[in-house]
Amino acid sequence: MVRFIESGNHEPDNRLQLLLSEANSTTHEGHAGIDSLYSQILQYAFSNVHEPEEFADIRHVLGAIVLAFNPLSQRELSTILGTPMSLISTTLRHLHSVILVPPGESEKICIFHKSFPDFLQDDKRCTDTRLYINPETHHGDMALSCLELVKELKRNPCSLPPFTMNQEIHGLLQLLEDKIGGAMQYACTYWAGHLRLSPTSEDFAEQVVDLATNTLQNAPPWIEVMSLENQLGVVIYSMNGLLDWLDKVSVSYCCLT
Repeated sequence: MVRFIESGNHEPDNRLQLLLSEANSTTHEGHAGIDSLYSQILQYAFSNVHEPEEFADIRHVLGAIVLAFNPLSQRELSTILGTPMSLISTTLRHLHSVILVPPGESEKICIFHKSFPDFLQDDKRCTDTRLYINPETHHGDMALSCLELVKELKRNPCSLPPFTMNQEIHGLLQLLEDKIGGAMQYACTYWAGHLRLSPTSEDFAEQVVDLATNTLQNAPPWIEVMSLENQLGVVIYSMNGLLDWLDKVSVSYCCLT
């Protein structure tokens, strides 16, 4: 509330009155007024947005932020989503009361409180359908975006000499940052986590199967990245996640037929 009121772009007294005007409302009863506050913040953050395509872009960015398994920077979001930095910065411009947006493009974006993602993902609480984040849909978007990024990896992405042991690599963490980058590291680590929570519709399944086939066949460099990060266990988790999701797709398809 304090961050909302003290916004540098608005008159504090006006913002305080906006909150007080909602104090007697029973629309959001049961959530201690927090839903009313979030509704106000979103309403004024995007009051100049009118086109459905613009709201789709906003949901695309917000969905990635609230569903990311680890915080991402603006630059990493731009790379993963394939969207311009300007769209991300514009989306976040008036959300500083609920999202920590650092000045640097490479610094991590953080949400202040879990109640905000919870609100956005509950269609009974976030009643503005233009801003409601459907978890399944946006996990699916992130899964596809991550797989698309992983597909771009080449063999030996860090240009290491043959037969080099990981423990022999000097400055490995910095090398991973320089040669692979945070966005690719996130995609390699979490594509399956997003896929586990994705839709199982036939159209979406066709996209995933095509992408996964091209990305994961023939000893993919994705495994090299996981090895360099000392995260080979993630490979097993990811492949199990893919199989679990394919099982759910099969069950859904059988039920439909």
